[in-house]
Amino acid sequence: MLLTKEYIYTGSQDLSLGIIDRETIECIDKYKNCHKKMFYIVGKWKNYIITASVPCGETKIWDISNHSLYRTINKATWNMTIKDNKLYMMDGGMISYADMNKL
Repeated sequence: MLLTKEYIYTGSQDLSLGIIDRETIECIDKYKNCHKKMFYIVGKWKNYIITASVPCGETKIWDISNHSLYRTINKATWNMTIKDNKLYMMDGGMISYADMNKL
């Protein structure tokens, strides 16, 4: 789950990403079939939501403004997080990061 000023973003067992209005608690939109297998919400960066599916080995960047897939990255780990403009990940006991502006 990810909270922003206006919305609550949730990952669902039906592999969708739900967008819920914080005031009314109504589902206002859904990204269906975000990944082919289990996924989690990594976080928000600029106007994007980042999700990761470790079983699929992919990270997806979703454009919040038009609810479309912006980019897919063929790498995912369980311990991914976003801070400033960096996407941090832990792989085999090593911490690395990617500059979000260059993805």
